[in-house]
Formats: sequence, C-alpha cells, structure tokens
Amino acid sequence: MKQGAEPLVDSDAVTEAWAQTLKADRRAAQLFKELDILRGEVKARAQQAALMRHVANVLSATVRVDQLASMLLDVLQGEFGASQGLVWTLGEDSYEARTGMRFDRGQLHSLHLPVPHPFPSYPVLIYQAQWLEPELLPPALRLIQSRQDQGLFFVPFEHQTLLVGFAILSLPQDKAFMPAEQESQEVLQRLFASALHDTWRLQELQRQKEILAKEKEDLKVQAMALEHQNRLLFKGQTFKVEFLGYAAGELRGQLLGILNLLGRARGGTGLDTEARDTLLLDALLAGKHMAELLRDLAELARPGTSGLPMEVRPLDLGELFCELRTLVEAFPRRGGAPLGWPELLELPEVLADRNALAQILLSLIAGALRGSPDGSLRIWVEREPLSLSLCLLLPGLQVREGVIVARRILRPEDFYIQGQSGAGLGLVICGQLMDAMGGALVIDATVGDAGTVIGLELALA
Repeated sequence: MKQGAEPLVDSDAVTEAWAQTLKADRRAAQLFKELDILRGEVKARAQQAALMRHVANVLSATVRVDQLASMLLDVLQGEFGASQGLVWTLGEDSYEARTGMRFDRGQLHSLHLPVPHPFPSYPVLIYQAQWLEPELLPPALRLIQSRQDQGLFFVPFEHQTLLVGFAILSLPQDKAFMPAEQESQEVLQRLFASALHDTWRLQELQRQKEILAKEKEDLKVQAMALEHQNRLLFKGQTFKVEFLGYAAGELRGQLLGILNLLGRARGGTGLDTEARDTLLLDALLAGKHMAELLRDLAELARPGTSGLPMEVRPLDLGELFCELRTLVEAFPRRGGAPLGWPELLELPEVLADRNALAQILLSLIAGALRGSPDGSLRIWVEREPLSLSLCLLLPGLQVREGVIVARRILRPEDFYIQGQSGAGLGLVICGQLMDAMGGALVIDATVGDAGTVIGLELALA
C-alpha cells in the first residue's frame, strides 16, 4: 500500500449492510401495508359504530312500527346491497308485510303470513340469517327475487326465542360476507329485534288496554243493571202491597157500583122497562170493564211478566185487528154509533207480544165503550220514523187538577172518570204491560172535555 492512500472498503460488509437495508425497506413497506389495512378496518369500524349509534338513536325515538320497518329496510339495503326486499313484523294474529321496495299497499296486504311459522311448506327455520329456496316458498314471495342470478336471503329478528319480524332480501347468489360484516349484521339484528319486540309489546298492551276498557264499560253497565234490579226488588214488595191494596179498593168500589145498579134494577118500584134495561146495561158494561181489569191484573201478577221481556216478535196488525173486531162487535154498548177501525193494509209490522197487545187493546176498548154515551169507538194510527202508535179516545177520562201530565202514567189516582171507578188502575196496568213488552203507553190530555187520547207506542220490526 502506498503511503497516503485510503484503505479498501470491505465488500462483504457493504453487501450485508445493503441486504439489511433492503430487508428493512421491505419490512417498512409491509408495515405500511398493514397500517393501511388497519386504517381501513378502523375506518370501517368507525363507520359501523356511527351507524350503530345512529340506528340506536333513531330506534329510541321511533314508536310506530311502519316507520321502524321502513328504516330497517333502508339499513339492510345499505348493509347487504340488496336490490329488492320486504319486511314483515309480528301482528295480532299474523306476520304483516309492512314495507318493501316497489311494493304497493295491495301487494303488501296480500303477503301476510301465518304465525308462528311464516312458511308452512318450508323446513323449520333456525333463527339465523340464511339463503332460502324459492321453490319452497309461496308463489307471491318470489316477486322479491328481482333477477334470475340473484337469490333470496332470510334475515330474522328474534328476541328471546320469539320471532318478532324478519326480512327477505334479493342478493347476488355469489354474495360472501366478511367476518366484520357478519358481526355488524348480527348487532343490527339484535338492535332491530329489540326495537320490534318493544313495539309489539306496546301494541299488545294497547290492545289489552282497549279490551280491559271495553270489559270495564260492560261491567259498569251490568253493575248499573244489577243495582237497578236490586233497587226494584227492594221496592217491589212495598209497591206490590200498595198497588194491590189500591187495586182491591178500586175493584171493590166498582163491584159495589155494579151491585147497586143490579139492586136498583131488581127492586126498582116504578121503573119502566126502558129504565130497567138502562140500569142493566150500565151494570153489564161496568162488569165487562171490571172483568178486563181483573184479567190485566192477573197477567201483571203472573211470575216472570212484569219487568221481563215477553215473547216479542214481528206482528201484522191487520190480522190482529180482524180478530179483535169480531170480539169487540159482541161487546155490550149504548146506542148504535159506528165503530171506527183504522186502515192497516199498508202498515209495516211492529215488534210486540201478540197476546199481551190484544189484551191491552181489549181492556182499553172496554173502558172506551163504557164511557162512550153513544157507544161509538174511534181507533187510529199515527206513524213515526221508527215507531207506530195505536191511538184511541177514552171519553170522560180526566186528569186531576194540579197534576203535570207526563208521557207515561205513574199514579192511577191522577186519572178518573166522574162517577166511575178503576179508570186509572186500568191505565197503570196497561202501561206496565207495555213497558214489559218494550213499548210505551202515551197519554194526551189536551183534547178538552171530550176525554183523553191514549197511544200504544210500538217499535217497527
């Protein structure tokens, strides 16, 4: 070596250093690549976390199942990349199709599925996402498959072994899911399943509340009916004793009047034949009226009649009046005045008990003939939109002074016929029989001294 020359560089050391540099460079490139992958994963995780927060926030403020189903489908479309899809939720007695891409309301209504297994012809589905076989599904569900190269993917929403909803998506058949995607989808499934379950429970509680409210109203009505019935039963015995005491007094007075007339006719010295016949006719009329009152009283006292429904059926008034006309024409009456009957050919049927209505009419007709000075009778019909009234005039029947006349008779002592007994009693009995039949006995005392108009109000059949 010459003096002053630099020493030679060791080539092996340089080669080794260069190899280490290349190795470090490759390691750095690999680390940068791994760092990019980690950054991508962190970004994806951040996006997933942001999506989860957004979904959780929206779910916490969403209570309507239609809004929830619409949001669910939008999220699934973004996560799975679905070109078509449909969402069902658990309803009262079926899985109801709530929302779908390009499905109208009519199609959604026809796609309701049974519970607990929405696809009866399909093998039992486990509660996890899976591909479906379209040929085993109802034909209507195949409309979800948008293209031939796509399949149907089942996404269930299960909460504590209860399938509260599910979605069917149209996805490419070669669709593969990464582990991170599967984790995100599972979290979304749990979130939506919990929200759907809460919504379903809320709807179920609302239905139960409505049922309980209806039952409460029904029980309230029943309680009021029982209270009214108990009140009537409590007052019934006292009223019955008082009413029977009043009826006995009225009928005794009427019987004494009949006996008085018969006694005068039997021992009436100086009476001519016409006067004696008049006394006998008055006694006969009073007896006929008394017989009708006694029959009404027996019907009212019959167990199960007062206050309880009778055998109320649609009734043809024309047939009833033809039958009554034959009986009434045989009644004893004064003079030869005509009997005025209503025209019933075009009248509708009414709801009434045939026997009870015939008995009431005969009792009122007997009272009208008894009070008629010329033996006339006038019956007519007044038509209302929902009812029909049979009206007749009771001659001589007056309302006691100071009594406010209501539509229905409450006290027999408020009505009287001068010199006669039992008029108010008969009206009260007839009124109670009409109430038991579902009708009403209506009075009109505004006709003056001629008497009082009595109406039998009956509902149309």
